[in-house]
Amino acid sequence: MSTAIAKRASFDLTPTSLQEAMDLAAVMAKSELIPMQFRNKPGDVMIAVQMGAELGVSPLQALSGIAVINGRASIWGDLALAVVQKSGLLEEYKEMTFEEIRTAGKAVFWAKRKGMAEPIVREFSIADAKKARLWDKAGPWQQYPERMMQMRARGFGLRDGFADALKGVAIREEVEDYVPVVASATQDKLAALKNRLALTTKAEAVVESQPSLPGGSCPSDDTQHASPDNASDPGSDDARSADRPADTISEKQAKRLFAIAKGRGMTNDQIKYLTKAAGYEHSRDIKTADYEQICSAMESWTIGEHERIGAVLAGFRADEAGA
Repeated sequence: MSTAIAKRASFDLTPTSLQEAMDLAAVMAKSELIPMQFRNKPGDVMIAVQMGAELGVSPLQALSGIAVINGRASIWGDLALAVVQKSGLLEEYKEMTFEEIRTAGKAVFWAKRKGMAEPIVREFSIADAKKARLWDKAGPWQQYPERMMQMRARGFGLRDGFADALKGVAIREEVEDYVPVVASATQDKLAALKNRLALTTKAEAVVESQPSLPGGSCPSDDTQHASPDNASDPGSDDARSADRPADTISEKQAKRLFAIAKGRGMTNDQIKYLTKAAGYEHSRDIKTADYEQICSAMESWTIGEHERIGAVLAGFRADEAGA
């Protein structure tokens, strides 16, 4: 009788079909042994497992080492090194100790790739961290600065020298320090909204100070404001009202237009600029058919437009002075 012991096949969770991947993801998503970000999210689990398969790691390794940071899938620096080592492309690598990093004020990563004569050398210094506004950042940069610099140097070296093995996947320790684009965009929108609210409040105060006016945002009753063409003398153009063509706005409408513009914080130059942009030399020439559209343009005026138009007007004046 043979005494040879048969070797058992190892148990492998790697799916071989889409259905197996979906079934595996459904089971894993219910487990408390996987990271919180994947729990009850079978879709995310399946994508992470597939990404792991492309990197050559098992499903459990993928869930442990892959994370979505600031909207981008990334892997821990330790897993990145493991993937490169497993690829067989790495002959040798060297990293500085924490003591050496503290003494030198920088971390250096050195690697030799098979088939390449020159080694891959990348470094990340305290000066680099300060330039990227990381050195004073709360969290790991304050607690383990040497480790963070080491991970940055390693990440640069592995991504630059072994992009084929890493498939372009980013390193988590680096991505965590990115400024979230969505958050920045949201902050810009909030700032713009605050500016708009401030201007709207100012405009409402001006409108409320006028008599009650029926029939829309640009009614035709009189106000105590001058038109943009004769802002310095509110009543100087009254005698010309009878000469207005039938298809142009009335003097009263021109005055009301000016009141709305002033309520939005526009200067006389900006009012004239917008009037000319609409195709009219003077407000008294505005056609009745275009009146509501111009009113809407003035009501939607923002601080950003103030600055932009102010710069344009300043440029025009500079050109005229130079001429």
